[in-house]
Amino acid sequence: MLAFVMFSTGQSLPPIDTGVRITKPTCVEIPYNLGLCSNIGYTTMRMPNLLDHDSLVEVRYQARSWIPLLLHRCHRDTQLFLCSLFAPVCLDRPIYPCRSLCEAVRDGCEPLMRQNCFEWPSMLECSKFPEDNDLCIKSEMLATSNSTSSEFQLEGGEYYPLSSVLLSLLYT
Repeated sequence: MLAFVMFSTGQSLPPIDTGVRITKPTCVEIPYNLGLCSNIGYTTMRMPNLLDHDSLVEVRYQARSWIPLLLHRCHRDTQLFLCSLFAPVCLDRPIYPCRSLCEAVRDGCEPLMRQNCFEWPSMLECSKFPEDNDLCIKSEMLATSNSTSSEFQLEGGEYYPLSSVLLSLLYT
């Protein structure tokens, strides 16, 4: 799998292997098969991301485990919060989610996670994120929501009815 790398100046580089470790802040195309962050309103992301993942392979692998929270719609801003960390918009400096956004998503999703024997992870501890201000991502910044969609895009780019996706998750 290859991805195009772009600097904040918009200058493109030749394709790179998605397994390559990226150590300096770099803009890369959001992989088409990053299902967690499909259709989020922008196409390039900052690497390393805000969870310190330094390869696109690692990002895709780690992001897959969060797709069930989107499918269960435990909070309307789940995708906004998670994608702000897994596939942060590529700007000159990182923009973190606001603490209030984290707390709202945690409060909505943690009960579902606990029902399935998972705790809210320490990497998403809300006290790590800034208090609400103009330099962090707030809940109301979500322009459009996929929460009314009856389909979900899985890795590989194909769309499936939510009912089929939920059934496949139950039996895997």
